[in-house]
Amino acid sequence: MLRYSSIIAMVCLSACASSGGGSQSPVIEPEMLSMTACEEPRPQICTMIYDPVCGITKTGIRKTYASDCSACADENVAGFEKMECP
Repeated sequence: MLRYSSIIAMVCLSACASSGGGSQSPVIEPEMLSMTACEEPRPQICTMIYDPVCGITKTGIRKTYASDCSACADENVAGFEKMECP
């Protein structure tokens, strides 16, 4: 439950940020509500275990990573889902 609250708070705060003129607010897709948010501090070293996840960047771009650790090591990733990206 705490994960969903932090994701919703992050989306709300990013929607309030001013980007200087005519830009649109980010759209919350239903898939993003099922993601696990990356926690701080970000991992610096990850094991070589292959357990693919779909990393979701702060801008909504999806990319398959080898593991949840390698996804969250990327500072642009907001969270991940426990599956490969479609």
